[in-house]
Amino acid sequence: RYGIRGVVVLAVQPGSPAAESGLRGITQTDEGLALGDVIVAVGDAKVQDYDDLYNALDAHHAGDDVQVKVRRGDKVTTKKTKVIVLQPE
Repeated sequence: RYGIRGVVVLAVQPGSPAAESGLRGITQTDEGLALGDVIVAVGDAKVQDYDDLYNALDAHHAGDDVQVKVRRGDKVTTKKTKVIVLQPE
């Protein structure tokens, strides 16, 4: 959607492995919403949409370290983080 290839990080829970690795979600600014990170790969698996992300993460278990490649603005960087099981709210 909107020409974005990858999965937009909507929010990052404080204290989570994603937060500790430096991943950023969408933020509110004076001008409106600012796009955070867009996940474009997990390990060697390219991520173009949610299904790709789900399949890439499905190959891992809780506690596994993974390399997550993200696009932030016009730069691409890799963040090391841990896979966790999200608890329902």
